[in-house]
Amino acid sequence: MYGAGGSEIVNFQIDYVNPAGQRMVSLPERPGGTIPTRFPGSLSNGVFDFYRRAFETGEAGQYKLNYQADGLDNYFHLAAQRSGELLVVSFTDTADQDRSMVEPALRESQVREWEGLDRLETQRQQLDTLFSQAPAANAELGNSND
Repeated sequence: MYGAGGSEIVNFQIDYVNPAGQRMVSLPERPGGTIPTRFPGSLSNGVFDFYRRAFETGEAGQYKLNYQADGLDNYFHLAAQRSGELLVVSFTDTADQDRSMVEPALRESQVREWEGLDRLETQRQQLDTLFSQAPAANAELGNSND
């Protein structure tokens, strides 16, 4: 689908999803709708831009990602190529493939994030304690000036 000027791709209509794809993304064979309406996360994770490039250049392309949006949380390998006025997309759920290098890095990142959140919570509790003691200190100062 092109924008008002007729030269910029602004959307892709979903015409057909094969049986394997139907199971992976929980859509019917003829789902209708567009990529952003069915998969809004595709706008922010690079998938929509990947589709646009593949269509505009006519060159086959591949894109790998961990799609964590729109009710999905899987690793996907996408392949897309223009065929006339259609964009043919193939996607594979790669969740069962070896992640020996990716998983440890992800786990380490999550641990660092959790540790950071723990530090922030400790600091928040310390601030709460200081604030709760502040009125008592002010009252004592007020009494000593009398």
